Amino acid sequence: MCVTNEEAKSLAVIINMKYIETSANTNINVENAFGKLYAELSKKMTKQAPPMENVARMDTGSVANETEGVAVEAESDAS
Repeated sequence: MCVTNEEAKSLAVIINMKYIETSANTNINVENAFGKLYAELSKKMTKQAPPMENVARMDTGSVANETEGVAVEAESDAS
């Protein structure tokens, strides 16, 4: 099944996504697409990250969020 450029562009608009035409065969826009994807993910991750002053790391491998009172214990590979 082949999808036309117009169909792909229309679907991108409908589902609120960006459209970048690429070709792995001719290496057109492949690096550009991954670069834009990385930039978008980095931007979203930065917005969602908790402020560092709310996170305390201890030598035991646990991470505690002081404002929420939550601690997560990291698993250790050591036996």
